[in-house]
Amino acid sequence: MENVNVILAANILKYRKKSGLSQDELAQKLGVTFQAVSKWENAKAAPDIAFLPMMADVFECSIDDLFSYMPKSLKGELNIFPGDSVPDGMKRYIGDQIKLQLDNNGSTNKFLEVMAENLSGSFELTDENIERLLEAYREMYRGIRNKKK
Repeated sequence: MENVNVILAANILKYRKKSGLSQDELAQKLGVTFQAVSKWENAKAAPDIAFLPMMADVFECSIDDLFSYMPKSLKGELNIFPGDSVPDGMKRYIGDQIKLQLDNNGSTNKFLEVMAENLSGSFELTDENIERLLEAYREMYRGIRNKKK
């Protein structure tokens, strides 16, 4: 149950900030004290279940969003082209746009290669592949940081 409280706490904080509300403003909308909101956001307490629909309404999200819940039926492979791989032309276009915006030394190439592998459906979530993706991201980040200097 503790993980659920931590997730809920993080999401209350995220959606409150996204909505541009202070703890006090959210508390007023829900009819509680700002201390209650603070306890919820720090996972020291959880809101009563009756507050969840009101919170979802204030944040313009679903109760599922508050818990970062996704039904099993939707947990399958998420693909913008269900049943198909991403067209090669679109991959090239996206890659070219990323390079145009971020790259001045080729540092995005490795990242884009791993992402293309992911979009093609051949990327398996193994420790090795995750490390490859992270290292490619780090390299791209260093290139972006150096470009800004």
